[in-house]
This record gives sequence, C-alpha cells and structure tokens, in this order.
Amino acid sequence: MTKKIWKSHAFLILSMLVTLTFIGLFFIGFGFDNQTLLWVMIYLIFILGIASIIMGVWSYISKLASHISTIVASILTVANLLLFFFFF
Repeated sequence: MTKKIWKSHAFLILSMLVTLTFIGLFFIGFGFDNQTLLWVMIYLIFILGIASIIMGVWSYISKLASHISTIVASILTVANLLLFFFFF
C-alpha cells in the first residue's frame, strides 16, 4: 500500500499548484499589464489542470479514494474546475 501513496500525494500537489496559479492569475491580472505573463499562466493552468485530473483518475484506479490526501485533492480539483468554468 505504501508504494501507491505517492500517486495520492502527487494528485494533492498538482491540485494545490493549480489553485496557487489561479490565485497568482487573479493578482497579476489586476496588478500588472503584462499580457505575455497572463497567457503563460493561463497555459500553465491548462497543463496543470489536465495533469491533476489524470493523477486523480490514476489515484482512484489505484484504490486510493479513501486516503485523506486524495479526498482533499478531489475537493480542490472540483473547486478549480468551478473556478475555471466561471472565469473561462
């Protein structure tokens, strides 16, 4: 079981990175006037979001659904998806 837990932790880390990128996009979008940086952050949200969803599916396939980090990462991923659909 301990060999599989890294998938759950990777899922949590990716979900937190997407959340932090959304927060950074919010602050940079209102604070700076650099369009290139904004587009880089939007592409980063796309890439990290897709990777987070893939890691989430992989965690659930590996039967880690009851692990606490998988539950927290799932909640963060749902919140990130709602933010993504709200902003884009």
